[in-house]
Amino acid sequence: MTVREQWIKICGVTTSHDAALVVDAGADALGLIFAPRSPRFVQNENVAGILSAGTSLSCVGVFKDRSEFEILDVVDTWSLRAVQLHDEPSSALLMELRSRDLTVVGAIAANALTDAYDESRYDALLVDAATPGSGERFEWASFQPRLLSVPLLVAGGLTPENVADCIGTLQPSGVDVASGTEQSPGVKDPIKVAKFISQARNAWTRGDA
Repeated sequence: MTVREQWIKICGVTTSHDAALVVDAGADALGLIFAPRSPRFVQNENVAGILSAGTSLSCVGVFKDRSEFEILDVVDTWSLRAVQLHDEPSSALLMELRSRDLTVVGAIAANALTDAYDESRYDALLVDAATPGSGERFEWASFQPRLLSVPLLVAGGLTPENVADCIGTLQPSGVDVASGTEQSPGVKDPIKVAKFISQARNAWTRGDA
């Protein structure tokens, strides 16, 4: 998986039906959440169908509160090609993921992006609200990211109504949304998904970013 400019990921996909919906809407990637405490935790019996329906997209395994052994087990079980890590990984885990030729996205809270933070360990850096999946956003106007050595992705409280503002303010390489495209936790709303993608694409096309 390559994180390119104007990259859109629809996260929290829990069924093959919603994976197909995301494909049809024109996203670049979908996220399967393997974080046990998330209301969007994907059940094992649904993973194969999601990966099959989303085969034309980058399917990203999203991990939080899982041991490094568990992460590698999930990666190997489902032959994932990309992961998003919400906990600080060890050098050993990163080495194992690299040996499998995975794309690795690091995820941090916006206030954790200090000058000393080493984003070069990852292929892209996702900046999120303090509580991922909460539907809350961080303060974009006061967030002034330094020049990064990898693509900047933004998540946290994004919706079809505010994604263009986010792109215009932060000029990210990509955006990532879960709750802002749902009917209920883990269930996608086709109208919101389509509108989110069109609003983001239009913002980039207009040159908001």
